[in-house]
Amino acid sequence: MAVLRKAIDFQSVDEIPVDVVFLVLTPPGRTSEHLRLLACIARKVRSEAFLTALRAATVPAAAHDLLMKDETAGPAA
Repeated sequence: MAVLRKAIDFQSVDEIPVDVVFLVLTPPGRTSEHLRLLACIARKVRSEAFLTALRAATVPAAAHDLLMKDETAGPAA
């Protein structure tokens, strides 16, 4: 995962420049894991709050924590 300093024109349907990119690598033959990971990323990036927090992360560990956070969990008590 990377947050780009300068967004790039990815010629997407919505015409919004891309500033967050993900690279997904899985072992051969593990298609289901690959698809689950892609689905998880797709759900998370729909949230503007998630993207804002991801863009604000200053160290890799903070970005990792955001990605690993259980999306079904409620707010922390």
